[in-house]
Amino acid sequence: MLPNHFDPHYRNPSSRPAGAAPGILLLLLVLILGTFDFSGEGTLFGEDLLPGRVSAQVPDPAEEIPAPDGSKEVFSPVSSAWANPEEESRWLTSLVSLTVGYRAYRRRNYREAKATLQRAVGRPFPLADYAEYFFALSTAETGGKKEGVALFEDFPERYPGSPFLIPSVVVRSAWLVDLNRAEEAALFLLRQSSLNEEPMLLRALARAYMATGEKSEASEVYQRLYYSFPLSEAGKEAEDALRRLRRNRRVTIPSPTVELQSRRADILFDGGHYRDAAQDYRALLRRFPDHAESERWKLRRVFSSEGRRSSRRKRLVRSLEAFEPEDLDVEGERLQRLVAAYHRLGKREEMYAAVERMAERHPDHPGYEMALMEMGNHYLLRGKRRLAAGYYGQLVERFPQGSQAEQAHWRTGWMAHLEGNGPKALKVWSEHIRKYPSSGEVPTALYWLGRYAQDRRDLVAARVYFQRVVQSFPFSYYGLQARERLLEGWGRTGIRRTQNPFPLVLDGDEERGQKTQGRTPNPEAARVAARADLLRRLSLENLEELELTYGLNRFPDSREVNFGLAKRRTRSRRYLAAIQYAVRAYPEYRSSQIEDLPREVWDVLFPRPFFEEVRAAGERYGIDPYLILGLIRQESAFYPRAHSPANARGLMQLIPATGRRMARESRKRYRVGWLYRPDYNLDLGSRYLRFLLDRFERRPEHVLAAYNSGEHRVDRWLRGKTFREPAEFVSSIPFSETRSYVRFVMSNREIYRRLDGEPNPAKRESARASAPQPPQRKRPDWIPIPLGTADPTP
Repeated sequence: MLPNHFDPHYRNPSSRPAGAAPGILLLLLVLILGTFDFSGEGTLFGEDLLPGRVSAQVPDPAEEIPAPDGSKEVFSPVSSAWANPEEESRWLTSLVSLTVGYRAYRRRNYREAKATLQRAVGRPFPLADYAEYFFALSTAETGGKKEGVALFEDFPERYPGSPFLIPSVVVRSAWLVDLNRAEEAALFLLRQSSLNEEPMLLRALARAYMATGEKSEASEVYQRLYYSFPLSEAGKEAEDALRRLRRNRRVTIPSPTVELQSRRADILFDGGHYRDAAQDYRALLRRFPDHAESERWKLRRVFSSEGRRSSRRKRLVRSLEAFEPEDLDVEGERLQRLVAAYHRLGKREEMYAAVERMAERHPDHPGYEMALMEMGNHYLLRGKRRLAAGYYGQLVERFPQGSQAEQAHWRTGWMAHLEGNGPKALKVWSEHIRKYPSSGEVPTALYWLGRYAQDRRDLVAARVYFQRVVQSFPFSYYGLQARERLLEGWGRTGIRRTQNPFPLVLDGDEERGQKTQGRTPNPEAARVAARADLLRRLSLENLEELELTYGLNRFPDSREVNFGLAKRRTRSRRYLAAIQYAVRAYPEYRSSQIEDLPREVWDVLFPRPFFEEVRAAGERYGIDPYLILGLIRQESAFYPRAHSPANARGLMQLIPATGRRMARESRKRYRVGWLYRPDYNLDLGSRYLRFLLDRFERRPEHVLAAYNSGEHRVDRWLRGKTFREPAEFVSSIPFSETRSYVRFVMSNREIYRRLDGEPNPAKRESARASAPQPPQRKRPDWIPIPLGTADPTP
């Protein structure tokens, strides 16, 4: 009996219905082949997968299955990317044999599976590797392991892009061991070019050595597995195997090199397994205290103890303060971590001293960039804008291409705006667009350049800026704000559509245009997506998952593969993963118009489960249902069991204390576990949203900021300040997470509205045509700096 783990998608078949007898299958094939219309308009199987529902069985080929919408629409069994109608006719028998044979294999009816799959073996069709793989497995299960060994001998060469490439090698080596041909198995594995990169192959090689009695060689391979792949299943098995081998005095286990031991600790640390990493670093320091890497090991062991609790942070600070390494790189990283820890603990003087020391001894260390950002954020949160802008400016000057440069450069301009230094703000924003064309703050800069043009009554320039934001970033928060300004009538009088007072071409327009039009398709990735789509149409969902997952490993940036996985996750109601894959496939979606992308893409990016419940809650509490939808998409991605590190729960991510307060006010019974019930969570969450809307005078930006970061923080941000408009408040939010949250939820709401056809921009514009112009402001005595070389002033 072949172990189940050789079939990575094996499930208990006890719930599967019995299959047809071989004679009935032959009759069925004859009937299908005799009645199928090979003009390309016939059908083999129908769409039996409703969104969010996974089929429990493969449908009978002769059964008529309606499409998800209940219509009688049918489809061609082979994608147009693969074949013409003549080729479909040749492939049909193979497709039917694969589907029915695989169904029999999953029921462990291996004889029937072998007899059925044999009809597809040797025939060229898109899924030939699937047929041969399961035919070989079925053959081995019926006593034909020698035949299976022969079938898999050249499988890797014939199907180099198959997801069964590595499994076929592993299975063949296991069969050779069972046939007492372990030496041949070891030689076969040693010929594989990917041996040292695949833990499954290394584990198979170690097992082959164990079967031949070469335990010392096996221990060396197990050791390689243990130290190079500690997070894999094979690496965990290697740990147990080495423990057993050490008990055998006849086995010589080579001592692992320092590099191997250090590699294992680093892999564990980078993978987030801090406790295991700390143990390994501790062992390294004990065995090799004078090694050149010892100071780095010690620092990482200290980092492994860092946590969210204040007591752990204090212990971390004490450990970092007591450790003074001689290695300059290690010292720079230590000081950067100290600055971050002091910032969290509110130790301003110690933080300042650590930054000064970094400036003196490690001015070019990457940690100094992070330290400058920490200092700027520290003063920003305390309202000391000039001090914050000073640190942000130092960061941009010393690290113009650093990871924090974009955000720091933008903040220097915004600090100047808040301090009333308009000329400096305009200069920084113009530079920001030129220096960082891919920055997320480009639409923000364009919008505020337009608002400054409004202030000096330069309506021509204002309209150009606003139009540019709307055209290039239509669904960004500032794209929506710019559309509002245009609809208010700014710059309309006497301006023709073709009038352009100066050139406004951004350095990244060509790149953004290429992204919008789509990436250059990869033929191999398209082949993977077509094969996966064919498997879905055959209702072989688990094999579709296998094909797409393997394809993603090969082509991680492929639009076709990522969106294929997104659609699959949508069908299984895993909306968060679906959105993530869809964003990887279409990263430019917020810069696209609705008509630029297929509706299917928008439906995956913006799902709407529980929409009727959301609509009912919105009507009950007088809230825009699209605002609730946009909030849920950002909070939980429609996963009712979502539980955040901050202890927020359910669809709308309610804190238990907030849920209890809302339940008490609505006179409802309350249990924490009920927050995972969609209807209960929606009711309490909508009630809390209504409370915030009343508290903050129905300003959605203030409401969303309070929902994300707390009412007390928004009160503090508003205290003693007057913001000219909600967009100014959003740009002034000191927390990057909250600022992004507000922007995204507002954008989500508008996209949901537009997908439903509401609001209609034309109706909105006609409704506002008679609206009064915004009040005139006193013309300032400064002139904004334009983006182009020409003077925008009329």
